[in-house]
Amino acid sequence: MKPQLKKVLLNGGSGALILSGSPFIFQLVQSQIDQHEISKSLIRNLVPANVSLSFVLFIISAVFLANAISLNKSLIEVRTENKALKKEYYERSPEERVAQSLLSYANKLSVQNKNEAVIRIRNNFSRSLHILGFKEVRIALGEIALPSAVINNDDFTKVQILIDDLGWTNYILGNIQIAIQNINRGIEIASNTKNTLNNKENLELKLFQAKGFRHLALIKNQQSHPEALTLLQKSIHILEALDLSEAKVKRDFGQIYHAHALLIAEELGIKEKGAIRRGDNEAVSQLQEALNETRKSAEIMKELKDQERYCKALALEVRLLEASGAETETKEVSALLNHMLTISERKEL
Repeated sequence: MKPQLKKVLLNGGSGALILSGSPFIFQLVQSQIDQHEISKSLIRNLVPANVSLSFVLFIISAVFLANAISLNKSLIEVRTENKALKKEYYERSPEERVAQSLLSYANKLSVQNKNEAVIRIRNNFSRSLHILGFKEVRIALGEIALPSAVINNDDFTKVQILIDDLGWTNYILGNIQIAIQNINRGIEIASNTKNTLNNKENLELKLFQAKGFRHLALIKNQQSHPEALTLLQKSIHILEALDLSEAKVKRDFGQIYHAHALLIAEELGIKEKGAIRRGDNEAVSQLQEALNETRKSAEIMKELKDQERYCKALALEVRLLEASGAETETKEVSALLNHMLTISERKEL
């Protein structure tokens, strides 16, 4: 029972008990008056007692009324708040409701120490949250899942959370130092984890290690292009030691080509907009290298039928062609990009 309601009932019960005794007191006084001659002493005692009793009853009634009003006000406020929360909930998109429900459920499972279930939720929905744009929810889910992975001694999941959920996603939101720290920690765990994973998990771990260096390269390029290229080379070195016929390894090489093109575009100052200066032979050469890398990425993603990353590569190619002043080629690739985006939207529907 709620404390406020309990208090009202207690006060009300006390008042009712006293009120129920009033007829008895009244009859008792009448009996005394009938049996004895009214004296000054009796009146002197009776009147103050009556006044005192009336005062007590008044106070009890006032307290009961005040608590009843307060309870009614609280109930109204609760109902109003619930209506507001309900309205806010149903005004969200279905995707938002699912994302928040996932987070609430994961948190509940974490409190109950159901670590395996928390990890499964994270592993199944982290990328979906990323694609749908729920970056804050993805980070929050990662923060809930990381302790579960630690308790379960699950290095494989820890690396994924640190590099993706708490690393790259934090970078996207502008939390650069946090992102760098988490990605470095993920790379460290991946490099120190040996002989505890099966072949499939070991491959995935190496791919995440390579991804960590690739992410760091993209982050560090803003301060030092040479350092970024060194980090990208570390990623390449890891991938070259793997089976290049594996689709996942091919995809990551495609990501490397795309990342390298982005590094060059950012170094030239044409990543988002702008064009290279005519007559700047060095910039022209660098731009051509970026175009070659982007086209390699697009070719791999097309072969793997990776629609999302194929479109990303085409979009970067369009930007680089715009910067180079190649109007006809820009229109050609733009038409292909728009076509692929339309196909992608139809598949989603």
